[in-house]
Amino acid sequence: MKNVALSVLAVALGLTSLTLAYSLLPLMITFAVAIAVSATAETIIHGWLQRGMSRSLSVLLTYVLGVVIVALLTVAIVPSVGVELSALAKDAVPLYETFVLSWRQRSGAWALLASSLPNSVALSHMLSVRWQDLFKGALVFGESTASALVVLVLAIYWSTQRAHMTAALHGLMPAKHRGEIRRTLAQMEVALGLHVVVEGVASLITLTAVFAVASVQGLPYPVLLSIVVALLRLVPFLGPPMCLAVGLTAGHSIDTTAAAVTGIAVLGIERLANALANNMLSHRRHNAFLVILVAVATVKLGGWVGLLAAPALASVIEVAAAHLRGSSAPGEVEGPKFTVRIEALEAAVVQRGGPRGRRLLPVLHKLQQMLKSQNVS
Repeated sequence: MKNVALSVLAVALGLTSLTLAYSLLPLMITFAVAIAVSATAETIIHGWLQRGMSRSLSVLLTYVLGVVIVALLTVAIVPSVGVELSALAKDAVPLYETFVLSWRQRSGAWALLASSLPNSVALSHMLSVRWQDLFKGALVFGESTASALVVLVLAIYWSTQRAHMTAALHGLMPAKHRGEIRRTLAQMEVALGLHVVVEGVASLITLTAVFAVASVQGLPYPVLLSIVVALLRLVPFLGPPMCLAVGLTAGHSIDTTAAAVTGIAVLGIERLANALANNMLSHRRHNAFLVILVAVATVKLGGWVGLLAAPALASVIEVAAAHLRGSSAPGEVEGPKFTVRIEALEAAVVQRGGPRGRRLLPVLHKLQQMLKSQNVS
């Protein structure tokens, strides 16, 4: 009877914990995004530290530059996006009719697809309903802006208080495995931050190159086209065919030749950006099954944003799984754990070194700090 009561209590506590976690899901997502932003900033902060800057100045410079870059991109892109969206709203129905008419004139699958699509009257009604709901859009924009500010404040706080929070977290770890857990967490942070930085740079290059191609060819809506391609290239596995489809569709607004040229150019730019990202990430390949599982989970939590974040989370999980198996992380070379050996040497000197041996402690401590600053384990 007692075992049954304990089992019922355990199930009840588990269900209560799941319910509480689900109710706090938005808050948990906010903290997760803040940690990701902080890990990304830490990758850049580490570069400033290696150049001799103080940590406070490195944190300030990194976040100021980040805010300035985002502000400049917003000022440069948002007005053009607004103009192109307004033009797209006016031209959508005639453009849609042109595509549907051309498909109906063909045979086979294209004609079947055209017959299954709604007519232009229904599409016009759908667009008018969506564009009239401006108040709801303003509320969503305000909520997104507030969430972004909260994430920024949390990320800055984590970066500035990193030493204290890391020390408190390490104090909660078992002393026997503290060093290994600390190195694993550090490598997970590096993997996440490096992935975000590299993919962000590759997407920015993609955006610029696609905009140049669209402008040279005189395609309509070049800014929207470049933004869509830069985002679609982040979709795992489906990114290349989706970018090709968008390029073909955009070029088809002129003629068939322009569609072929645009599709090939967009796909080539996406492939070059992907090769650049893989090269900067040391040709790291993610486990396809793991990426799919993470993508399914993140889509449920964050929709399209979660889908784009799946490869980054998969890289972090791979590092953790590699260390749980007792092997090196992907891309990491097995070698002597220098910091562990120095810690063991310090302990031996304290126990058996005597007064003369203890004179080596400051030297060993300085060497350990130098190795940690260079991320040498």
